[in-house]
Amino acid sequence: MSRVTNCIVVIFVSVLFSVISSDDPCRFESKEKGVIDISSLANKDGKAAFPDETPSVGSNFIYSYNPCKPFSEGDTCKNVAVCQVSKDKTLTFILGKQDSAKWNAGAGAGTNPTIEYTFELKHVTVELECTDSATAELLALGESPINNYKFRLQSKCACWNGCKAASGSGGGLSGGLVFIIILLVLAVVYIIGFAAYNKVRLQRSGLDVLPHRTFWVALPVYARDGVTYIFRRATGKGGLEYTVCLHCKQQLCVEHILQHNEELIRQAHVYCNQFNELTQQIESLSFEQEFTLAEEHLNIWMDKQMKQLNEIYQQRLFELTETHLTINKNLAHFKQTQRNRLEDIEQRLINSKSNKQISIEQLHQLKTIVEQLQEELHQFQIDHFKNDRYLDYDNTQNSRLNADAKPFEYVPKKEQSNSFSSVQPDDFPNRLFDGCAFVTPIHQMSNSKISLDEIIRFTSRTAGRDKIYRTIQYASRFLAWYYIKKRGVVNGELFQNVESMMSLTRKGMRLGRFVDYVKNVLESFHIRNKRIGTLFGLIAVCQGLFMFFDNILLLHRFKILHLTNAQRFQQYLYQVWLLWVSCALTRDYYEIQASFHIGQYHQKQDKSLMRQANLFWANKPLVIDTIKNLCDLYIPLSNLNVVRANPGLQGFAGTVSSLLGLLQLWDKSYQLSS
Repeated sequence: MSRVTNCIVVIFVSVLFSVISSDDPCRFESKEKGVIDISSLANKDGKAAFPDETPSVGSNFIYSYNPCKPFSEGDTCKNVAVCQVSKDKTLTFILGKQDSAKWNAGAGAGTNPTIEYTFELKHVTVELECTDSATAELLALGESPINNYKFRLQSKCACWNGCKAASGSGGGLSGGLVFIIILLVLAVVYIIGFAAYNKVRLQRSGLDVLPHRTFWVALPVYARDGVTYIFRRATGKGGLEYTVCLHCKQQLCVEHILQHNEELIRQAHVYCNQFNELTQQIESLSFEQEFTLAEEHLNIWMDKQMKQLNEIYQQRLFELTETHLTINKNLAHFKQTQRNRLEDIEQRLINSKSNKQISIEQLHQLKTIVEQLQEELHQFQIDHFKNDRYLDYDNTQNSRLNADAKPFEYVPKKEQSNSFSSVQPDDFPNRLFDGCAFVTPIHQMSNSKISLDEIIRFTSRTAGRDKIYRTIQYASRFLAWYYIKKRGVVNGELFQNVESMMSLTRKGMRLGRFVDYVKNVLESFHIRNKRIGTLFGLIAVCQGLFMFFDNILLLHRFKILHLTNAQRFQQYLYQVWLLWVSCALTRDYYEIQASFHIGQYHQKQDKSLMRQANLFWANKPLVIDTIKNLCDLYIPLSNLNVVRANPGLQGFAGTVSSLLGLLQLWDKSYQLSS
C-alpha cells in the first residue's frame, strides 16, 4: 500500500499547488504592488461591456470585449472574452476566452500590467492604463503581427488598489466546496485503495475486502454507548453501575469490571509482545545471501565458459589463418603455371595469325588445351574452396562447450552443425556476411504483408482509432500553423476545423474511461521490481485523473455540468499530464541504466560513450518509447507556459509521438515489457 499512498500524496500536492497558482480573470494580486480588481467593469448579462470598438488604424473589423465575465455575440462567439466582428455584422471570430487569462504585473516601474487571452493560434494583449476618470474606456490598437491583437483599457480600476471587488464577483470554487471535493476524493481513494489491497495482497473476499470493516461496523455501537453514558451522567439517573463483564460474561459492578479489564489488558500485552516478535522474524526473513552466493557461482561459471570459448576461438582463428596462407600459396603457384601455358598458346596464335593459315590439327590442339585449362580451373576451385578439409569446423569434440558445465547444460541446436553458428561448413565461403544484425529485420519488413483483416481488426479497437485520430489532430495543427503563420494563407481554417473535430471525437471516446485504469493500478502490485511497479502505479493513477478531468471539461463544454472556473480544471489536466509523461520518462531512464549495466557486464573493458550509445540504439522498443515520451513532454510544458508555446512545434511533436504510439500499438514487439 505504500505505492498507492505515495501516489495519493503526489496527486494531492499537485492539485493543491494548481489551486493556489491558477490565474483569476477578475482579480490579480502582487506582493510588491497590490491588487487589481476589474470585476466591477464587467457586464453580467451575457453582453460585452465594450462593444463594437473600432481600431485607430483602418480595418474591416470591429472588436467587443468584456472583462472578467464571458459574453456571447453572433453565431460563433459563445462564452468568450474578446470577439472580432465584421463591420456588416455577418461574421464573428473568437479571439480569446476567460479561462485562458494570464496576468503580467509589468517588467518594472513605468510599465503597465497586462492581461493576455489566447484561443488556438490567436493571441490578445489588453494593457491596463491607470486613470482618474470614473468612466472606463477601451482603445483597439489593431492587429500586428497577424493573429496578435492589442487593446488598451483606461480606468481607475486598472490602478493598483483602485477598485474593490463587486459583490458576488470572483469566479471559482469556495474554500468549503474545495474542502468537500478533496474530502470526497480522498474517501473514494481510501475505499478503492484499501479494498484493492485486501483483495490482492491479503486474498480477502466478500465484505472482508472493505477497509477496517470491524471498526466501521462497531462505530455506531460505540457512539450509542457514549451518548447514553453522557446522557445518564448528566441527568443523574445512573444505570451503568452494573454491566456485563467481557472477561467472565457476568453482570458485575464497575469496580470488578475494571479489575477484570486489567487482566484482559495484561493478556493482550502478552499477545502483543508475541505478535511483535513474529513481526520482527517475518521482516528479518530474507534469502538475499543465498541469491548473492548463487549469483557469484553463476559469474564464476560464466567466466570459465568465456575463457573456454576464447580458447576455441583463438584455435579456430589460427587454423583459418594457416588455411588462408596455404590457399594463397597454392593459388600463386597455380596462376604462374597457367600463365606460362597461356603465353605459349598466345604465341602460337600470333604465329598462325601472321601466317594467315591454320590446320585442322592445330584447331583440335587448341580446343583440347582450352578444355584442359577449364577442367584444371574447375578442379582447383573444388579442391580449395568447396572441400571440407580446410574449412571444416564441425569438430564436436573441440568446438562444443563442456556438457558437464554448471549451472547450465549445452545442447546443440542441430546435428552436423557448428556450435557457434547456424551456417554449415560447406557454405562458409559463400555466407561469410550473413551474420549482419540488420539484414534479418529489413528482410522481414520487406516481405511482410498487411492484410485487410488486420486493418479492420486494428481500427475496430478504441485504442487504434484514438491513435489514428490523434495523428490527424496534431498533423492538422502543424499544417494550420504552416499555412497561416509561415505562408500567410488567410483561408487556412480547414485544418483548424479538422483539428477541432478530431479533438472533440477523441474526448467523446474517452468518456468514462478513467474507471479502466483501476485495473492497471491493481496489476502494478504484481510487478516484482518495486521501483518499476511504483512507476506503473503512478502512471495509471495519472492516466485515470487525466481522463476524469477531461470528462468533466467535456460535460462543461456541452453545458451538462456547470463549472464557475473551468480554467482550473484545465490546469489540473495539464499538470497531471506532465506528471504522467515525467513518470514514463523516469521508467525509460531506469530501463536505459539496466541495459548499460548488462552490456558492461558482458564487455567489462569497454565502458565508452559510443558503446553505451550502441547498447541504447540496439534496444528498439526503448528508443521508440523514449522519443515518444520526449515529444509528448513538450505539449503539457508549453500549455503550462513553462516553455514558450509554439503551435507548429506542438503539432510536429504530437504527430511524431502519435506515429510512434501507432507503431507500438500495431506491433507489440516495439512495446516495452512489464
